[in-house]
Amino acid sequence: MTKDGMNESGPIAAALDALVIAGALAGAATIVWRDGEIVQRVCVGSRDKELGLPIAHDSLFRIASMTKPVTSTAALMLLEEGRFALTDPIARWAPEFRNMRVLRSPAGPLGATDPADRLITFEDLLTHRAGLTYGAIHQGPIAKAYADALGGDIDSDVAPDDWIRRLAALPLIDQPGATFRNMVERDQFNQGIGFGVYGAITEFQALAAEPRGIETRMTGA
Repeated sequence: MTKDGMNESGPIAAALDALVIAGALAGAATIVWRDGEIVQRVCVGSRDKELGLPIAHDSLFRIASMTKPVTSTAALMLLEEGRFALTDPIARWAPEFRNMRVLRSPAGPLGATDPADRLITFEDLLTHRAGLTYGAIHQGPIAKAYADALGGDIDSDVAPDDWIRRLAALPLIDQPGATFRNMVERDQFNQGIGFGVYGAITEFQALAAEPRGIETRMTGA
């Protein structure tokens, strides 16, 4: 419980409730934990719309892409330690991303590109605004280019270093910082970007990828 009991009001509840009313979400549950205490919990909407069952604090959700929060948490911990700045370009550690080009149209030919307006930054990676994407969600030539270069979105036999080089050779789908897109996040991306960018920051592998790193630094175990 919180100091004030169950807190179901506030801006988080209002924002989520608005999304449910608008039909953007069926339901959502959030929890804010600070200094060993639950300071806010919110449940809005339905876990089963047909049966009219509401979201509860113990509702079960199917979740995926869990490498994203682990990698991002590790990066933010290193950010707090002053190892890099959000405005630092990733090309400082991964020079393959120095001269990126951007498709003029997501469905256009691969040769119809313009130079990137600026370098991709750590903030772009952490906020999914780097111009990277999943090839399978597009209809144009970029879809086949991603598949040919990187293999499957989930499983690939391309080695991490090669995977990163191939990714950097593909055009971006948007200018860096311009648009939020769910982007490639498989192990090769986390290893290549994480170990080559977050980087060359030597603790990243132990922090983000090794079980003991997660236990000792992320969970305090």
